[in-house]
Amino acid sequence: MALLGFFVVSLLAAWLVTLYRGSVALSGPVRLEGTGLSVSIPSGNGWKSEDNWRYQDNSFVLSSVFAAAGKNTPAVVNCRYLLAACETAVDTQFTEKASEVNGLIVQKATIKRKTVSVDWAHITSPDIGLEIFLGVAALPDGRQLSIEVQQVADGPDKAGELFDRVIKSIAFKDDRLLAAGGETITAIKDKGVGSFTADADRQSFFLIKRQSSEMIGFTMSTVVSTASGILLADFLYLPGLYSQEQVSLFESDNRFDNFSWKSDTSSLVGASGCQSVLNDGVMTVIKSGRQVSENRYRLGPAAVPEFFLEFVCSLMLDSGRQKILIDVVGSNGTIIPAAVSVANKTDPANGETGTAYVFNIDFLNEEGFSEQFCLDDKRHIIKAVLRQEDTYVFERVEEKDILRRFPEQADHVSYQSRLLKQDSKRP
Repeated sequence: MALLGFFVVSLLAAWLVTLYRGSVALSGPVRLEGTGLSVSIPSGNGWKSEDNWRYQDNSFVLSSVFAAAGKNTPAVVNCRYLLAACETAVDTQFTEKASEVNGLIVQKATIKRKTVSVDWAHITSPDIGLEIFLGVAALPDGRQLSIEVQQVADGPDKAGELFDRVIKSIAFKDDRLLAAGGETITAIKDKGVGSFTADADRQSFFLIKRQSSEMIGFTMSTVVSTASGILLADFLYLPGLYSQEQVSLFESDNRFDNFSWKSDTSSLVGASGCQSVLNDGVMTVIKSGRQVSENRYRLGPAAVPEFFLEFVCSLMLDSGRQKILIDVVGSNGTIIPAAVSVANKTDPANGETGTAYVFNIDFLNEEGFSEQFCLDDKRHIIKAVLRQEDTYVFERVEEKDILRRFPEQADHVSYQSRLLKQDSKRP
């Protein structure tokens, strides 16, 4: 019986290897929304492939794995689209990959496509029996695409051929929406963030409701001037069964070319924190709590902290642009591409007293998250609607409305009010 089992496993392994030895079919183009990029990866005939790109660690990933019996996976294809790649020379990336697997670079070359040029290297690692083909392509606006094919050394020698086919499947068309986003963010920096907020509008309060009008919490923000730029204090309060509080402090120069951003969150599941520091274009993100990490990202020209989305809308009105792409930097260190577009304010769904302009913001991280901003004639947000699995409405109110509904948070409200009074006394 044992001999029969061994015989069956051997036949299965041989069958899988035969499949891999044969012609590998590629999928149709797998498009990454909002980028103009598509790639084809192995599909079927023993390959387990993803149908869509996945957002992961400030990048998008698309993978295909050739499943086989035994300990080793004969082949893997990984595609990664980096939103904020640090400026590491291609040769350094190849050297670092070879070092990871204790391997040697045996060949380097360049494949030129119509709109993309891919530098690649063949790395072999006799110690662990692995062959790697790694390709890197620089894309506009600070983006980067990497394609990696791995194959166990004792398998059929198809990795190079497969890598070449995947590279040749790359299609890229720059629609300039991200470049337009970068130009918009540059315009905000040139004007200076302090110029967007009048003294009378430096503090904002929003009640948070479900679509059913059930009150679930509030958020408040205060902006004050500093010697070099601005200081922004933000507080989010969600009481109830799944209570949560988040306190954020953001300080930057007037162009937000350099900033320090500290955010602390407490809930029933524990406390966590995130500190993001931008220096010389590189953002260092340090997370604390249950998951401790430190990562660095080079922000592109279209990157903007989430606090300044109102300013993005205002600049779009000045420029007459109907749609742009930007990278929204969150308080938790995430970088998420988003499409910002002017909406039709005559649509009954956008009806709101005092609304002069309406904008839609669609986040492109494959999670179905979107926002809608209603702005008054001064271009300040008076209402925001957040949609994902549920719908949440942020309604602008006065300080007294917050204190009346949430008297237990009077200390936080008075702290931010003191910041504003101190700022008003400065010469």
